[in-house]
Amino acid sequence: MSKKCWGDFRYGAALRRRRSEKIEKFVRDRDEMLLRGSVEELKHFMINHAKEYGEDFVEAFLLASDLVQEATLHKMIAVVTTMPVHMRRDSMTWLTEHGYKAYGNI
Repeated sequence: MSKKCWGDFRYGAALRRRRSEKIEKFVRDRDEMLLRGSVEELKHFMINHAKEYGEDFVEAFLLASDLVQEATLHKMIAVVTTMPVHMRRDSMTWLTEHGYKAYGNI
């Protein structure tokens, strides 16, 4: 194996490690935000992570009605499997009571 190939391999491994750490931080931040269960927290989180979500999506979310924003929060809680079961169940109930489909399995 030439030095160039070995160097590319090491660079690729380092890049994958950084990407993995970035994903882990994103998931940790997302979970902490969802545990607080606040639409305002969700707004700040989406603004801070606009690149991951897409700026058009974030803009549409910020312009949406309060009901749609709260439904978005509950849909996120309902499908994120790292959330406590009682929170997921409460979010699914909220969605159903407000005429939204509740996705996710408990």
